[in-house]
Amino acid sequence: MTCTAQRKKVEVENTRTVAPLRKPDTNWLSVSDVEELSASIGQYGALSFDELTNISHAYAWNSALNNKAIALENIMREAGSDEEFIAYITEDINASKEMIGYGVAA
Repeated sequence: MTCTAQRKKVEVENTRTVAPLRKPDTNWLSVSDVEELSASIGQYGALSFDELTNISHAYAWNSALNNKAIALENIMREAGSDEEFIAYITEDINASKEMIGYGVAA
């Protein structure tokens, strides 16, 4: 089997702007997909990087170290979960991981 290099589809300008290098194949999109994409572009398309960051990045993102994962607990806090629920979910996840041996030292 022969591997062929995939054609580059986007380029990154100034580390913050992603620009397409070809027209999209919209045949894969439904009418409602196109409507929602158009609405989103209409609402957010003219905003600067900083404006978009202020809208989309709140407590959970700001609490994470640079280029590190955002803690699930902080995502739940940002979504309005109370500490009792967060503790329950965290304990359940940890118990599940332990049961399957994920992340447990041998």
